[in-house]
Amino acid sequence: MLKDSNIIRKTYVLSIIAAIIAAFTSFFSNEVNALLFFFVIVMDTLVYKKALNSRPLMLLLLFYAVSFFYVFGLGKGHFNEMRNILLSYSTMLMCFWIAPGLVKLKKEELKFIWIVFLLCLVENLVATAIIGEIDPMAMRAIFSNDEGQAESVLAQTYSRLGFLSYQSAHILSLLSALLFAMFFEFKGFWKKIILVAISVLIIYVLYSMTVTTALLTGMACIMAVTIFYLNKGDRKKTVVWIVVMTGLLLLTGSITDLLLSGSQGTNYEISEKLGDVAGTLESGTAQGQVAGRGDEYSKTFDAIWRNPIFGGARGPEDTGQHTLVFDLWAYYGFFSLLLFVGWISEIKRMKYILCRKHWYAYLICLLPITVMCFLKGHVFLPNYILATIVLLRIGFLVINNEASDLRVRSI
Repeated sequence: MLKDSNIIRKTYVLSIIAAIIAAFTSFFSNEVNALLFFFVIVMDTLVYKKALNSRPLMLLLLFYAVSFFYVFGLGKGHFNEMRNILLSYSTMLMCFWIAPGLVKLKKEELKFIWIVFLLCLVENLVATAIIGEIDPMAMRAIFSNDEGQAESVLAQTYSRLGFLSYQSAHILSLLSALLFAMFFEFKGFWKKIILVAISVLIIYVLYSMTVTTALLTGMACIMAVTIFYLNKGDRKKTVVWIVVMTGLLLLTGSITDLLLSGSQGTNYEISEKLGDVAGTLESGTAQGQVAGRGDEYSKTFDAIWRNPIFGGARGPEDTGQHTLVFDLWAYYGFFSLLLFVGWISEIKRMKYILCRKHWYAYLICLLPITVMCFLKGHVFLPNYILATIVLLRIGFLVINNEASDLRVRSI
């Protein structure tokens, strides 16, 4: 009986790893991903049997009920193809379902999951960096043509090699901040070297693949994490230093100088974008591609204004596709709050598990995704949920366990 229980538990841990890797990479088809996600849900139910007591999960299921009614009953909403629903909805369901059980995993199990994920991450980053040298616009071209579904022969070939999707690339900013938090928390020279090396590789991939928003938010949060730990986890000092440094950088023009120097690289696309951001900060008025975002936001707000209570926007033609929170409001009205309240509730679960210092570091690492929820479209939603309530949770549980072990060894 004990042997059977151990087999089930090991299968459960392996299923979590498989589901996380499938959601993070673009290696498998949407249908295979969905099967993996539902398998890990079944395993989680066998091991813990308490998933349906989760309030955030219930709110997500209510949101599903409303959105499915909008799509199939009223013929509205963006997710009007079964393949799109299959991928995004099964990813989100898997994340919400297994999230409570993650906090009950043993230290060794969490560490094993995290190490395997890091190995997968490194392989993906190396493959993406190499392919990026050959075809710098591959990531955006695949995303634009196939909406990340990996239907073209080129996309399939790249995916099999470990090439990151455009959506997955946008959660690298959170991972880079998390790795820097681990750098300050972990002991051991080689551990620190490896964590910094992966973070540098992340920044390089974001730069070479022209993932501008994730690049800027990632670098900003790495700085915030560094300031936080240099101030020994003091929240007030961290806020003061961040405000002071940001003010000095803006007043002295150092931010624009850094952006302009970054725009002198060989990547023309990101050079142009960084130049537009620098020009906007310098002049005080939106420049270039930054100005175009204003038109996209106006389109979304116009859609909300037409029906702020029940939404009803039909898809990309009705919204600007560059502000996840307000795009969903335009589609589903106040029912979109079901998703966001559930999402925030699941994130807050960590507040009662982590010590105060780790909780503040956790919040800092959430900042890139929080910012991008207002800057990027809702096609990124499944990846953001994967990053915030699964990957970040596992990472900080590993940090928490590492700190506990250090305290025990010091006694």
